[in-house]
Order: sequence, then C-alpha cells, then structure tokens
Amino acid sequence: MAEQTGLLAVWTDIAPEKELEFYQWYDDEHLPERADNAGFLNARRYRLIEEDLKWGEPPRTFAAYDTESLAALGAPDYVNALGNQTEWSNSLFPYFRNTNRMIAGMAGDAGRGYGGAMLARFAPVNEMQVAALRGQLNAGLMDQICKEHGIVRASLALGVLAALGSDAVANMEAARDAPTHAALLVEADNDEALTLLCSVWMAGQDLPPLANDAPGMVGGIYMLRRGVLA
Repeated sequence: MAEQTGLLAVWTDIAPEKELEFYQWYDDEHLPERADNAGFLNARRYRLIEEDLKWGEPPRTFAAYDTESLAALGAPDYVNALGNQTEWSNSLFPYFRNTNRMIAGMAGDAGRGYGGAMLARFAPVNEMQVAALRGQLNAGLMDQICKEHGIVRASLALGVLAALGSDAVANMEAARDAPTHAALLVEADNDEALTLLCSVWMAGQDLPPLANDAPGMVGGIYMLRRGVLA
C-alpha cells in the first residue's frame, strides 16, 4: 500500500510591528522555498476572517503544505532546510506569537482542487478517539462533506504539534506512530459555504474530537492569500 500523503500546517500570529514584512517574507521567500523542497506539492498562506465563527483563540495566519508522503517531512531535503534557515527567516522568528505547527499524515482526503476559503481547526485526541475517527473515515465521512454545496475538498490529518526548530525526523515518526492531534481542513468556493456547513450539517455529523463544541479545539475560517505549486 502506498504511504499516506503528508501535511505541514502552521497557525501563527506575528508582532504588529512586523506584520507587513511577515506577509512579504511568506509570499516572496518562504512559500516558494518550501514548495521547492523534495516531496512538497504546494505551499499556501491564508488569513483569518474576522467573524464570530471561531474556536478558541485562532491565530490570524494559517499556512498549509501538502506533501507526497509523511516521510517527506523527515526527509533530508526538509531537515536541511530547517537546519539552515535564511537570514530573513531567522530575523522574523522571534516575532512569532501563538504559534502551532502540526506535522501530520492525511488519514482521510476527498475532493479535488483548492478553494478560496478554508475551515482549518485542530484539537487534541487520545487513542480511543483516533480509532473512532478512523471508523468514521472508513464510513466515508470526507466524501459526505464534499457533497455539500460549494465544498471543494475535505481532509482529516492525524499528527503531532511540534515546536519551531524541533527534530523533524522525531516529529515525523511521532506523527506516524502516536498521533496526539487531529486537524480538519475543509476547502470551499467561499466562506458562506463553510459557515453553512458548520451551522447546519456539521452540528449533527461532525467528527467528535473536532465538533463545534469540542474542548481544546482551535481554529476558524480563513481566506486564501497566496499559493505556490511545486
């Protein structure tokens, strides 16, 4: 069986005095740099919509990177990139705030393409919840989500939260062997489709650890600002 695809997801805020430079760094350097790593399929940056539909205290920036395999997030090319950050990157990292970086494997993925809006939220999970999630995935829940109006793609990733600068190989192995967090990503044509999904459909059909009222969940609805293909 082919190895599952991987996901690198980063939620973060930035100190106000560095905000404009932060976006320039993401778009001009960081996204293209990551998309050029072996095994990376894309690199995308999103901005939080300022509305009431939020969970916890979601950071204002979300970035997503799809990879050919989970192993790509512990492969030499990515390890080398993490160990040799650019001068611009190193100058900005001290200004990151409220950062959550997730290394994960795609447990369920349905639909094709990318949407202009994304629901992106994560929550802690235990072993029993992981087993329950896999059961719902086997029952076709991601396919069901994609049948809703305006939904382009639905994904569920299982992995670990990892600190900036931490061991990439260890993080990748932990994500594979003992995931501690789940992330639900739903892409749509627009944010109205995601609002409807959350208020009507997902209220009764959502994955339990990522339900609208799940404890410890963080996330919101984000709009695409820049995308780079490998």
